[in-house]
Amino acid sequence: MAGRFNNNYKFGGYDSRRKESTSNKYSRNMKAGFVNPYNFVPTDAPKRFIDAEAAAKDKHTGVFSCRLITRTPLSIPDTAEQSGDNAPYPFLTVDGNKIIPGSSLRGVIRSIYETVTNSCMTTVEENDVINARADPKSAFQPSLLIRENEEWNLYSAQRTPLVVREGTVTNGTIHVQGKDYHWGDPVLIDDGNKKRYPSDLRPYAPENLKPGYKKGYLFLGEAFGNKHAEGIFFKENKINGNSSEYIARLDEVYAAYNDSSINRNLYTNANGKKNIKAHYGYQGYEYAKKKGVIPIWYQITAEGKIHLSFAAIGRMVYDNSLSDIDNVGKPCRNRNNLCKACALFGMIGEKSLGSKVRFTDGICVLDSGTVDNVLLKELGSPKPSYLPFYTEEGKDYDQHGIRIRGRKFYWHNPKAASDENVYKGDPKGDTSRSSSVELQNSGAEYTFKVYYDKVTEQQRNELAWALTLGDNDKDGKHCIKIGHSKPLGLGSAKIVIEDAIERNINVEEGTYDETAVALVPAIAAGENAVCTNIGYRELMRITDYTAIANLPIEYPYIDNSKDPMDQIAARNPNAVASHQWFNRNKSDCGLLPHISEPQELHPYHYDPNANGNRESNGYGSRGSSGNSSYSGGSFHGRSKSFSVPATYRPIKPHSKPGK
Repeated sequence: MAGRFNNNYKFGGYDSRRKESTSNKYSRNMKAGFVNPYNFVPTDAPKRFIDAEAAAKDKHTGVFSCRLITRTPLSIPDTAEQSGDNAPYPFLTVDGNKIIPGSSLRGVIRSIYETVTNSCMTTVEENDVINARADPKSAFQPSLLIRENEEWNLYSAQRTPLVVREGTVTNGTIHVQGKDYHWGDPVLIDDGNKKRYPSDLRPYAPENLKPGYKKGYLFLGEAFGNKHAEGIFFKENKINGNSSEYIARLDEVYAAYNDSSINRNLYTNANGKKNIKAHYGYQGYEYAKKKGVIPIWYQITAEGKIHLSFAAIGRMVYDNSLSDIDNVGKPCRNRNNLCKACALFGMIGEKSLGSKVRFTDGICVLDSGTVDNVLLKELGSPKPSYLPFYTEEGKDYDQHGIRIRGRKFYWHNPKAASDENVYKGDPKGDTSRSSSVELQNSGAEYTFKVYYDKVTEQQRNELAWALTLGDNDKDGKHCIKIGHSKPLGLGSAKIVIEDAIERNINVEEGTYDETAVALVPAIAAGENAVCTNIGYRELMRITDYTAIANLPIEYPYIDNSKDPMDQIAARNPNAVASHQWFNRNKSDCGLLPHISEPQELHPYHYDPNANGNRESNGYGSRGSSGNSSYSGGSFHGRSKSFSVPATYRPIKPHSKPGK
């Protein structure tokens, strides 16, 4: 059935006609458009039907001699040769020759092969957990996780604020009247006071629990702007017992908070100076866990799932892991029941299977020249926890019928071949999370070989198709992406097979002869074998070098084109930070368009002087004008209703500062 866009803007229980919950200072700028750097090729549960122990009737051994031609600049950083923590990464070389590692080439081709043969996802771990920030519209409630008889039981709790001075809580500890109080410590509080202050705290002892006093447990969270209260949690009713798995989930969240790539405010003690607003990664959690009482926050979902978080609006872990989702291809573990990719590329499991293909390193044979010390834009992107982009219908991972969008691929950006502003960062901006690299210009050429051993004719043909994407022409439009900074337009390249030789071995006589493979019919046969599989058509679109021609490809951003001197950013950089786009888009329930549909998205405009009229100055909210609609193609054979801006014609975007 056809997927259809309409202006109702409603999916998965979301409805944009509800009252706006975020600031009117943000409105979607319909005059500017862009394309998100990536999208997803649909996937389904893998088909496993190959027995590696069964003898193949036809066995082929040979080699493809390949050439890779870069279409956009290429970055293959040599991390081992970086001269310092913030020094530029040189291009990877071996014996003076620039190279592309064979493992990188293999990874790219395997991903393509997995996609069009409905194979498993080798990068998915058996119990990959998914952590996410809680929805601000449904804050968590206070609770106590208590260890009783070696089991962890969850209790609801009543919270009362503990008024504190900013900066007095450090690392889950507060110092009061010569005593340190920790997260999870039992305390006594005068039950008659409405406001509690640190000076009111008394250490708990059974003999001190007198009439008028109440036993509670101390919660000491992280610092954030203008925070003036911590909490005391009072035990109420048992919610769930024998729940040791809660600790495993909390440990995952704790690890995320202590990962500097996720928690940008993680305390680092730079220059020996302390920042009272710094995050310590909820270090007090370890103390509370050891003592056996953890003041924590909880939520029970509509599906009856219990989520725990370190804050009322904090990070939590879903019950379902990636491998629990229906259309996620769990890695093969049994050589007697393999998907097509594992049968060809090998797998690790109960009885591991060696690979039948081997990729040599790509050696540069035509160097187009390099540019040293190129500062790249910061690579930033929502993770799988950003539901509007990563799941069908924006469902969360514990909802019934949850399906992921598919396998992530990056759009090609031909503008990167001639315009360095596509990928270069601004040295005057915040470069703390950007890298500098030695960048090879487009037009370079590399040669490499792919050896295959004892494969079927169909496997050989499918491999030939995966290498060329069915287009064995150096000027062909179907290209791969390889190397560093693919979202910024780098690493687009075309692979062609220049020669294909097979060895016919006579074991009895100990001799062999070589014959040429007819590449045109082999690649055509490979395409015939894969073209009916789910994801084939969508893969063909996103590997098309010319697919996106009229719109810039970049991460979502806040448009401050009405502030050309960056005065807004100077006063309040957080107001125009890219995460504001994702927050607002989530509030507006804006889903990433399906890969087969028009891809145009719009920035949000930030106006600090907005008067609440979201239609003013030509900036309107999404879906607010016109009655145009778009009827797209099939989507897994299921009817879908997608919301889009009223118009999908290419529009020249507003210029952005520095571009």
